[in-house]
Amino acid sequence: MDLLCTKRQEIIYDIFNWSSNEESGVSVLAIANTLDLPERILSRRVGSRLGLNRLCFQPYDHDQIAFIIRNRLSGSSAVQEDALEFASRKVASVSGDLRKALDILRRATQLAINYKAKQLTMKHVQDAVKEASTTASVDLVHSLSRHSLMILRSALAEQISCGLDEFLFSDLLKQYRLQCHVQHIDPLPVSSVYGNAMEMCT
Repeated sequence: MDLLCTKRQEIIYDIFNWSSNEESGVSVLAIANTLDLPERILSRRVGSRLGLNRLCFQPYDHDQIAFIIRNRLSGSSAVQEDALEFASRKVASVSGDLRKALDILRRATQLAINYKAKQLTMKHVQDAVKEASTTASVDLVHSLSRHSLMILRSALAEQISCGLDEFLFSDLLKQYRLQCHVQHIDPLPVSSVYGNAMEMCT
């Protein structure tokens, strides 16, 4: 649902409006990554088309992640049990995002193949996790100036606040100035903030 939210919300309105027509025979199940997306993002015009039923899904715990991965492996002995457990626990402790666990195991598999190993071990998973936390993006963040880092934090805060990947520069600027005020730092001029933001986008 998050990806369908545009500024004027025409697409999402048309979809929900379609389901409100009794003759259409259409029911819409909407999935959003943000719990309060309808209240925070959608206009009343769109919100009035929504039903009141809402299911909240908790992140996967490590047992669930491990179970799903074992199921995918279909009894294969190519992955050691402790490697699978480590990946499951690592992801469950951070986000519970199954896709992340699969990404880690995919990379660990590539490492095992490179080492010509017969089995994927915990060492391969540990290396994959370490590699994921020291990517170019992480290196870039560590190299940012104080103000650039604050602009990045402001962008993340605004993204969490509005629940969308895209937002106005004026909203980013407000968040940045608020961060500067909280940390008792003089903010950069608007042109410098814009330049910094554009540089990080490239």
